[in-house]
Amino acid sequence: MASDGYHFNNKHLFIFDFTSLHDAWLQSRSEPKTLPKRASRFVAPIFGAHPPDVSVADSDFGSLTHAQLLTFSYATRKSLKDFILIKTHFFDYTPGLPELDPDTGRRLLEVDEWVDGETIRPRSVSCLGCFHRVVFTEREYDVRGWQRHRDACTGIEDMMVRHVMRKILKL
Repeated sequence: MASDGYHFNNKHLFIFDFTSLHDAWLQSRSEPKTLPKRASRFVAPIFGAHPPDVSVADSDFGSLTHAQLLTFSYATRKSLKDFILIKTHFFDYTPGLPELDPDTGRRLLEVDEWVDGETIRPRSVSCLGCFHRVVFTEREYDVRGWQRHRDACTGIEDMMVRHVMRKILKL
C-alpha cells in the first residue's frame, strides 16, 4: 500500500473476444473505421466487473486523454487465444478513512480522470464515460459515491474496449 493515501483498486478485470468483435466490425463496415455499436456483447466479466452495455457509435467518442489511458491496461494471453484481458487501475482515495469533508471531496473530484471538471457541483458530477449525471444523495462532493459509479460504469468500460480495438487494428 502506498503511504501517500492513494491506493489502486485492482478488483475490476474483464476480458473481451477480439476475434468476434473484429469479425462483427468487418461485417458492419458501412462507414469506414467504425466499430460495432454494441461492442459490449463481446465482453465477459471477471472478478465482479460488469460487461459494458452502452450502445453508442464509435464516432461519438473523442480520444481518451493521457490520464484516462493510465486508468487501465490490457494484455493478450496465449492460454486465452483470441481474447484480450483489460484491467482497471482506478485510484481509491478513501480506504479506511472517515468521511471526507466537502472541500477535500471537491478537490479529489476535480482531479479524477473520468469526471467532467466543468460539471462539478456540490450534489452531482457528469461522467466522461457514460455522459450521465451522477447525483450525490448522501453528502456534498461525495467521492465514495463517485467511485461506486466509476468502478461499475459500463460507459467507461466500453470506451476502454473501443480504445484497445482501435489500437490493435491501428485505426
